[in-house]
Amino acid sequence: MSAAAADRPAPRAVGRWALALVLLVAGLGHLANPEVFLAQVPPWFPARDAVVLGSGLVEIALAV
Repeated sequence: MSAAAADRPAPRAVGRWALALVLLVAGLGHLANPEVFLAQVPPWFPARDAVVLGSGLVEIALAV
């Protein structure tokens, strides 16, 4: 393996960081703009606000 190839991150590591970034952005979006995510939850669903908040917190936790 060449020295340049050894300095590059493995594709799997790049994928992990990309997934973490996507989860972090989505989780923060749940907290910053919950109306967008509330529109995806049926109005008859109980505790809609808690579901959106909880799923955002889970996404942030998974990103970390």
